[in-house]
Amino acid sequence: MIRLPVGASTVSVTNHLPPRLASIMVRSETGDFLFTVGPPGHIFEAGGTEFEYHVSVEGGNFTESLTTNGTLNNSITIEVYIPSQRVAPSISYEYHSLENVETWGRTGTRDRGPPLLSPPNNIDWSYGPFLSCTETCTTGIQVAYAVCTDLDFNNRILPDNYCSGSEKPTPIVRHCGSGNCAPRWVTRDWLPCSQTRCGVGSQQRLVQCMVLEANGRDSMVTDDLCPLASKPRHERECLMTESTGCGTEWEEDEWGECCSTEPLERRIQCVDSGGAVQPPFFCSHLHRNSSLRPCEKGPCTNGGCFLDPQEMVLL
Repeated sequence: MIRLPVGASTVSVTNHLPPRLASIMVRSETGDFLFTVGPPGHIFEAGGTEFEYHVSVEGGNFTESLTTNGTLNNSITIEVYIPSQRVAPSISYEYHSLENVETWGRTGTRDRGPPLLSPPNNIDWSYGPFLSCTETCTTGIQVAYAVCTDLDFNNRILPDNYCSGSEKPTPIVRHCGSGNCAPRWVTRDWLPCSQTRCGVGSQQRLVQCMVLEANGRDSMVTDDLCPLASKPRHERECLMTESTGCGTEWEEDEWGECCSTEPLERRIQCVDSGGAVQPPFFCSHLHRNSSLRPCEKGPCTNGGCFLDPQEMVLL
């Protein structure tokens, strides 16, 4: 248990054990919990200032910490929850005051064995349990890290610095796996369009049902082992247009004369560079002018008719 006094500033408290072994808690002067657990980056108020909760994992070593750049208006207490009596606490903390800067080393807590200010006599490195497999199927790896243990106190785990007299063993790595992965569809790249000039063609690609085996090998299996409803298509239409080397344009007829209240209409069609008519979507990438326009006031040469301005059709 650590008591931080009124006036402490730039506080930093760090727990050097993983959360399954120990976790930081904060209490107020009256004993109320101000912080027990939270996500990384969580901000909470304690002692009249804001603290931020941090979590980091580097090289298999876990740390959680509480920091603030403010100054405490009320004292607070830092406690460490440790579910197992075999585990020794590993807490460091630092804060600034008007008189000095206090930095404290690793500390023990009540009812957790003797304080760790003087190291145990019979200590050595031993390997902890293997971590979970990195893969849920096929082949992954499991890692076991060396931990410093107190051989005279039920092999409880100590901070690494207590075994600093000997080199820390390297982690043990082994392969693991729980069998083959579920069958899945795998697609290859589309082949070139069958149409090499202006026009519509088709493209095809290879679609296979594959299984990643426990040994890491990817093997093809029959299609009925994969979900047929979600099978990707293996063929599609492809269009050779101007952007792919086919020169097309909109060809427009001339406007005729207006002799009624109906709007004028002209023919607009898509043609290629040789003048051959192509489907309209061959020119869909080009701007197309309107094929309709309203009649204009004036006599017609073919029938002598005259349109009243009120009867003009506007689009």
